[in-house]
Amino acid sequence: LLIGAVANGLINRQFERYVALQRKNFSEQLAESLPSQYDERNGEWNVDYIHGIGMYALKDGYLIRLLDRENHVVWDAENHDMTLCHQVMQEIRTEMEKRPQLKGEFSTYRYDIRKRDAIVGYLDVSYYSPYYFNESDFRFLDSLNRILIGIGLVVLTAAVAMGTMLAKRLSVPLLNVAEVTR
Repeated sequence: LLIGAVANGLINRQFERYVALQRKNFSEQLAESLPSQYDERNGEWNVDYIHGIGMYALKDGYLIRLLDRENHVVWDAENHDMTLCHQVMQEIRTEMEKRPQLKGEFSTYRYDIRKRDAIVGYLDVSYYSPYYFNESDFRFLDSLNRILIGIGLVVLTAAVAMGTMLAKRLSVPLLNVAEVTR
């Protein structure tokens, strides 16, 4: 039982780290994809492409805002569709409230957008951190916990059965010695 409880805790903690790292990596990939959308000749951004990325990211719980090098907003998810942004944020909060022990909040991370080693803009990425579990993450953890509980019960049953068999094997000769002595 102790081994099962420790294994469960370690697996949950490792999964939390994995999800947090995935969130960070996705944010960095967003930032790395943007320099190609900046036209140095006229100083303009491909806003249609950024809009596509922003809406795709929003569906996964990321709110992005792209700023030019003077910190003027180029594209902002909240300005584009504030209702949808608030709906997504509320859904995430509601989902995370199902597990109050998983404390978190929306945080914003800034990434420099560089082209040829010059800063051409900044990307602000906001998401629920340190990690956010969606419904499939919760299902995965729940099924993993059920598997661990099942394995623990099987191991406990086997340990009791083996202990009973060993106790009988050891006690029979002792009972025989006690009988002969009597």
